[in-house]
Amino acid sequence: MNIHKTLLAASILAALTATNVHAQEESPEKTQEEMMETIKVSSRGLISYVSATGAKSDTPIIETPLSVSVLTETRIEDLGAVTVQDAIGYVAGLYNGPYGVDTRGDWAQIRGVSPVQYLDGLKSLFGYYNNVRINPYSLGQIEILKGPSSVLYGQGSTGGIINLVSKRPQAETEGQFWAQLGNYSRKQVAGDITGALNDDASLTGRFIGLYRNSDTQTDFVPDNSLVLTPSLSWHASEDTKITLIGNIQRNESGSSTQFFPWQGTLFPNEFGQIDSSTFVSEPGFDKYDTEQDALTAIVEH
Repeated sequence: MNIHKTLLAASILAALTATNVHAQEESPEKTQEEMMETIKVSSRGLISYVSATGAKSDTPIIETPLSVSVLTETRIEDLGAVTVQDAIGYVAGLYNGPYGVDTRGDWAQIRGVSPVQYLDGLKSLFGYYNNVRINPYSLGQIEILKGPSSVLYGQGSTGGIINLVSKRPQAETEGQFWAQLGNYSRKQVAGDITGALNDDASLTGRFIGLYRNSDTQTDFVPDNSLVLTPSLSWHASEDTKITLIGNIQRNESGSSTQFFPWQGTLFPNEFGQIDSSTFVSEPGFDKYDTEQDALTAIVEH
């Protein structure tokens, strides 16, 4: 009886060992197949692997000896960002609310220092009260370079730069139109169409339009905007491309930041709390309206 039990145990052990060996023999083949799997990477998804800001060339970010973060068009859309300040809020090392809600511009701090803002590689923000707020719908990418970069961009900020990259014409025909309703009587419509203008796609064009009529959380402060951005690209040769980007923009706004005291907002006040919609200036007089007509030429060779 004991002999039969021993033989039975030995048979089960041999079967399990054979199965284990068979599995170990198949495992290397499966691993090798997985290693041979082809993965395609596209810069139009959530992550971009190339940025022109860190080296002023199409150098991969991993090869750039600087800290660079890139927000793609898809990422900006997924965030639901209505301003550039909203879009950059999830970037490490960057704080996007030094002045709270402000309809006049997009403010931020990189490593505790205010950065310099660029548009398509050119400085676009000079001071604090002569800027035109760029709408993120006209942008294909936002690049954040952290740290000093005077070798590439000249005198600037030790915090870094924020480079806004405009959408460029594409050879493939694409288009979209959408409408939006929101709080504070917000009404907005926008459209974007691009494609080839001739048979060989050497000439491509794009047109972006946006119109918004909206109030804000602050009384008597609107957030109206009209944006028209036509662009044209000409592939002169295999190595040369010339791109023209126009920007017509009209913004009507004011100062949504009222600079209230702590008492009555964060802390109790014997005379009552101050409502966040309170406007302390003169309606119809205190406003911040901006206009811009710009043409940018980009030559790549």
